[in-house]
Amino acid sequence: MGYVWKRCRRSLATRRDETAFRQAQANLADFLAAEQRGEVAVYFLDESGFDTVSPVPYAWQKRGERIGLPADRSRRLSILGCINHDMDGQFDLIEGSVDRHKVIDFIDRFVQRRTPDDPPCLMILDNASMHRSRDFRDRLLEWSAQGVVIAYLPPYSPELNHIELLWRKMKYEWLPLSAFEHFASLKQALEDILHNIGSEYQVSFV
Repeated sequence: MGYVWKRCRRSLATRRDETAFRQAQANLADFLAAEQRGEVAVYFLDESGFDTVSPVPYAWQKRGERIGLPADRSRRLSILGCINHDMDGQFDLIEGSVDRHKVIDFIDRFVQRRTPDDPPCLMILDNASMHRSRDFRDRLLEWSAQGVVIAYLPPYSPELNHIELLWRKMKYEWLPLSAFEHFASLKQALEDILHNIGSEYQVSFV
């Protein structure tokens, strides 16, 4: 009858300005086309949180048996990362939450690793408060002078931040069930994935 069994997903689409969303979508397509011509590098930056409460609701299980997962929430692990469509990325695995100071330090290190031969870089991110703080905005001109321009997405437009696809792959496909047994196993599994992004772990952004 044309139905498929798949996960439902929360959506912010009803809360956004649709005109601004469509314009940003068109601009992003132009930026990515320019990247294909070698005129600019486009990176997507975001943060994501993990703990031992598994987001994976399904697994292959023997009939009559059920896999049990811990119900207790562990300490939080956060990943602060940026990536482009060629799977070139930079990632920090952080115990606890991400704040504006960590994001500023992250972008500082990203800027420092650039070479004179690199094309101008457009770093795309959302409107989280840490990305809009005074400390953060005070660095925009300095980063721009070093070839990294910050571009904000319209509010409630996570679909346009392509690193979200990477987070979904990690949470729903790449993390093994054994990662959710305790904090140490989760941290080790995340470190393994981050170390092998671009080789063992690939995302098609098309």
